[in-house]
Amino acid sequence: MGLPPSSKTTTARANSYLDDLQGNNGAFGAAAAAEQQGDLQGGGRSGLNNNNNNMPLYEKGPQELNDWIAQESTLIQGNSLRTWAVPDMETHRVLLTLRTEGRPMTSTIELWQGPDYTPTKMKVYVEDGMLRPFQAIVETPMSSNTIAVYNTANMEFPFYANLEEYSDRSNHGLALAPMQLAETAIPHIVQGGSITSFPFPPEVDSIHFLLKTDGRNLKARVELMQGPNNDKQIMEFYSSDGYKRPFYAVVETPGSGNVVRIINENTMEFPFFCSIAPFVISNLMQGGQGDFVID
Repeated sequence: MGLPPSSKTTTARANSYLDDLQGNNGAFGAAAAAEQQGDLQGGGRSGLNNNNNNMPLYEKGPQELNDWIAQESTLIQGNSLRTWAVPDMETHRVLLTLRTEGRPMTSTIELWQGPDYTPTKMKVYVEDGMLRPFQAIVETPMSSNTIAVYNTANMEFPFYANLEEYSDRSNHGLALAPMQLAETAIPHIVQGGSITSFPFPPEVDSIHFLLKTDGRNLKARVELMQGPNNDKQIMEFYSSDGYKRPFYAVVETPGSGNVVRIINENTMEFPFFCSIAPFVISNLMQGGQGDFVID
């Protein structure tokens, strides 16, 4: 299904992004900006991919990943912007997946609502976008929502992006994962200005977490470390309302020595709740040996 054309409001905001690109990066050039502007206004390569293949990315094999890249994803070149309009009132959240062919990945992701309101903003860095693709749920309550994905890396570092829409009745993919995690995992309170770390054994192939507040704004930094001061993945997240728009993501944790560090970058008046648990555990752990508790 093709993606809907961007609205006049979305086009105006996209134009301002393109103006910044031309002004801040001469290598990008006016010709490339014009090409980007045509894509944004025409909607030819932007929008929600919604087909019958609902298999999550983490369950896909090598051939299925190639098919996902070729058919379902949108290529975003370095120093460029893509937008996805979310016009359907029944779409309450979308799954955003970013992936590379093995190169590093840096991106800024924003949720636009109306002409000048940005209730959610993320900054993402991944050392290897194939080994550790970025997968997160972006809540899109109410109407006039637009997802903006900006590749902040150089032209040599493109990545692939895919959006899958979920309604309140959806039960495929990761649609129910945030709610299930909130119901099964014990939430940890992360006070403003504090740091909380969660180590995971080598048998854990991936983890998922949910950051949520009681209605106050949410400002957090999540790091996946493998060894001292060795960041494999960094996510910075801001939400104007951490209850309506919490932060849920799946993080791949291959190898040993993985530690997830969660930092509350707000002041003491703005704590948040963190629910975190293993998502996929290797078959090497048999029976009850795979059960462990995060303190």
